[in-house]
Amino acid sequence: MTPSDWIAGISLVVAIAALIYTIISNTKKYELTYQYYQDVVAWHSEVVKVITQLKSTSEENSKNVYLAELSALIETGRFYFPNIDLHDGFGANKPLAYRGYRNVVLDFLVYEYQLFEREDSNKYVEHAESLQRLFTSYVFQYLNPKKLQKKIKHNTSIQMKNSITINEFLKQSPESIYTLYPIDSNEEHWKTIPSKR
Repeated sequence: MTPSDWIAGISLVVAIAALIYTIISNTKKYELTYQYYQDVVAWHSEVVKVITQLKSTSEENSKNVYLAELSALIETGRFYFPNIDLHDGFGANKPLAYRGYRNVVLDFLVYEYQLFEREDSNKYVEHAESLQRLFTSYVFQYLNPKKLQKKIKHNTSIQMKNSITINEFLKQSPESIYTLYPIDSNEEHWKTIPSKR
């Protein structure tokens, strides 16, 4: 074998090793990213469950249990949405996780907590609902599920083939909704405001 054959052979081995390394590292990155995504979704789900329970209970003991759960979820949320350091020294005397300004995602939950700990919290259910929607919207924006869907499609060829709205569904089969949702059989309501239900 000539030196050029050895060089070609070594180059081939290096190229194959680099390819294998790239595939393994990209797979690992994808797995870690997806696991993190799943962890945040699971945390969000727990938060929404507790808030829903708080909205539907008036019994003081249950309310205190749910408030304790919400408080614990806020603390856990600090790992996903850490405080923001604006380099102005705010909170410098506090423990590390509490320095700086609380992320707005957690502020929505802190405000929820403050509403529900009030004795007259039943007056603020609409406020709590608005805060929950803001919370979900900011987590949604952070996780960007549409971008994840594109990655999943790219890496697995899995995609939603028929993304349609209720309006499009009703155009295809306007009368079918009455068998599925018999509460409102006024056809005009379904034609004018279906997506507002």
